[in-house]
Amino acid sequence: SGKTYRSKEELRDLYRTQLNSTVDGKGIRGDTRLGRLSMRSLVGPCIPLTPTRYIHAINVRLGTLQTSERKARGRVCNENGVLCDKERACHARKAVATLGHISQVCPVVHGLRVRRHDRVRDRVANQLQSRKKSVEKVLVEKTIKLQDGTVLRPDIIVLTDTSIEVIDVQIKADMGIRRDLETDQTAKRAKYDRGDVQTSIERELSVVGMGRLYTVTALTITFRGQLPRHTVDLATRLKFKTLLPELVADVLADTGSMFVVWHRTTGNAGKP
Repeated sequence: SGKTYRSKEELRDLYRTQLNSTVDGKGIRGDTRLGRLSMRSLVGPCIPLTPTRYIHAINVRLGTLQTSERKARGRVCNENGVLCDKERACHARKAVATLGHISQVCPVVHGLRVRRHDRVRDRVANQLQSRKKSVEKVLVEKTIKLQDGTVLRPDIIVLTDTSIEVIDVQIKADMGIRRDLETDQTAKRAKYDRGDVQTSIERELSVVGMGRLYTVTALTITFRGQLPRHTVDLATRLKFKTLLPELVADVLADTGSMFVVWHRTTGNAGKP
């Protein structure tokens, strides 16, 4: 039932294709503009990282962390040429131990995942709060109660003299950006860009009927440091674009730290 290969060249082509399809970091392959931007975040005299966190950030961006999936590339362990799941598995959960799994869903590092998100949220909020002349009020994780009893907690609500900005921070997997730059933005707008939500937020800010422009934006960064256009546009509009390289560096470093903790906690074989 297996496929017959008539030459060593055909086998080499098979292995070459398998290696290419499993390369770590394939989510940013071909994305040269965003790739250069995330790398520039790690170059310069003012990188806000300790040496250890800097090394973590470089490893994440270059895809050199020794996850079980990465170490298993090019290896087979049965007669059908299929790699055994145990060779690639996360020991804490029945899933392939990619960096995406570790940094995005693995329960072992859930606390660090929350801290990575909150670090980005707090740095943006603090930057906006410092702009006293243009920003009237900044609410962080304010509970918004709708008339039907639903409760929402957007990460940041910003009130300026002309607008209301609702910002929801999310650290996504690199493949998400490669699929569709605006998918994450669309999901957040479906959640917050509604008449009943806008009315409740205006009531909370005491600006009902004042005609403030209402905007919902997802502040999206991938764990590889990619920034979709809607994130850059938001930073430009609210004048914190100079903060973006530091946010990217923090996300990369935090992701690397998550891998180290995951590796030590689960006992996955090999050096981190």
